Amino acid sequence: MRFLLINPWIYDFAAYDLWMKPLGLLYLSSVFKAYGHEVQLIDCLDSFDRDGRFGTHRLHAEEVKKPLPLSSVPRRYKRYGMPLDEFSGLLEKQQVPDAICLTSMMTYWYPGVQKAVEFCRSRFPEVPIYLGGVYATLCPEHASHILPEVTLLPGFGIDSLFQQCLPGSSSYPKGWKCEDGGLFSYEPDYGLYPDLVSASILTSIGCPLHCTYCASRTLQPAFIQRPVADVLTEIDHLIDTTGVGDIAFYDDALLWNRERHAKPLFQAIWERNYSVRFHLPNGIHIREIDEELASLLFSCHVETLRLSFESSSPDRQKDSSSKASVQDLERAVKLFVRSGYRASSLHVYVLMGLPGQSLAEVRESAAFVHSLGCQVDLAEYSPVPHTVEFKRSLAINSAIAEEPLLQNNTIFPLLSDRADFRAMEQYKSRVSQKNKQLK
Repeated sequence: MRFLLINPWIYDFAAYDLWMKPLGLLYLSSVFKAYGHEVQLIDCLDSFDRDGRFGTHRLHAEEVKKPLPLSSVPRRYKRYGMPLDEFSGLLEKQQVPDAICLTSMMTYWYPGVQKAVEFCRSRFPEVPIYLGGVYATLCPEHASHILPEVTLLPGFGIDSLFQQCLPGSSSYPKGWKCEDGGLFSYEPDYGLYPDLVSASILTSIGCPLHCTYCASRTLQPAFIQRPVADVLTEIDHLIDTTGVGDIAFYDDALLWNRERHAKPLFQAIWERNYSVRFHLPNGIHIREIDEELASLLFSCHVETLRLSFESSSPDRQKDSSSKASVQDLERAVKLFVRSGYRASSLHVYVLMGLPGQSLAEVRESAAFVHSLGCQVDLAEYSPVPHTVEFKRSLAINSAIAEEPLLQNNTIFPLLSDRADFRAMEQYKSRVSQKNKQLK
């Protein structure tokens, strides 16, 4: 069989490349190829612009008309990714596939999925199209309504995809588990990229925490960590076959179970002395940091560190997940600085815009982070279906349940109070100025 995999465009007010790769599709490719099938990939977010720092790149962008629900937002709306004519040209060159598989990310990026389906249906009117990923899992009713001709694969729905596309086989992956032929028995198929300069990997799937704003438990109920030896084999193979200079870990809980997972992993990475840089763009759990682990991360050339702090408010910390306190952050920063990092190189996530959260709380949290000499990364709240905070957000505007575009972190403040939106925009500018002063 012949499979066409597609990573669609981003439609948003802003988008950045932080080593993004469609890992789900790349795992699918490895499985299909293992069963003797042919695979082609069109990644709308891939780019030949390599001017970004540490192997990142600027996404090509074109301004487009704002959908009606977003018409009141005083910012330009863009499509990020390859030009439409380039995508159309790539489709025209494809032989007729037996199936088309699309992934999806943010719920409010669904116009990119719509556009990709529109092109595919025009070019291959009889070919079945499958959609998985975050949007398909969190908003299946909406996706079914706007894409009635597409087969949804929510959650780990690829079981049904394998059943249909790998007929006669009973050994296809039944989940992410590392043993018995699970998806983690394979490696992402980076051979699909002819000009790869950076890559992303997973050492685990899921998260043991249950934060009020996060849908990780819905997307992946189980928390599964791969054997360290398997991760190292993947890194060895990735470097040997592609020559990448930058590798990002995209785990939700990379440092969890540090004595049996994170420490052995980075100890082995240090011993191998890889000539690559490593990056941790997802917020790491700072309570897991001790002197040994901080030193290992520095010695392994981990260049990008994002620390998950959320808020200095004890009430917010207790309500959300009790993930980190001000004492935890202060201790972690001291350990990182002692290991060799500059405080100004550390980025700390501070939540902003949660239902009921005052701007004063955000100011206090950011001021504390700045007092430690660290950069503040304001994590603007986006209502995520199937979370506690989403239920609270419905009281502000129930329309977010029907229209995923309204779940965008840029527009959500506008749904409650324009004055709040203006105040937040002004404050974001002040935080940015303070960050620059610290560099």
